[in-house]
Amino acid sequence: MSHSTGSGQDVIDNGRRVRLVIDGVFDGEAGLADGVLACIPNRKGKRARYARRAELDGRTVLLTFIGDKDGFASFRYAEDAA
Repeated sequence: MSHSTGSGQDVIDNGRRVRLVIDGVFDGEAGLADGVLACIPNRKGKRARYARRAELDGRTVLLTFIGDKDGFASFRYAEDAA
């Protein structure tokens, strides 16, 4: 993620690291910046685009797949009301 500083330079927002578990897709530390989760899938159970739920820092969240680029899978997430 990046944003402009107003000086004509972009600043990369590295966000923060979070604990993420997506069954069959990923288990480990992921990046969270500007409401977007990013990880490099490290499990072979299913494709990232089919993931719908995850454990984010111990909380169950709903996922919306954004896309994948250069091996990184990206998701938006929302708290699971259930």
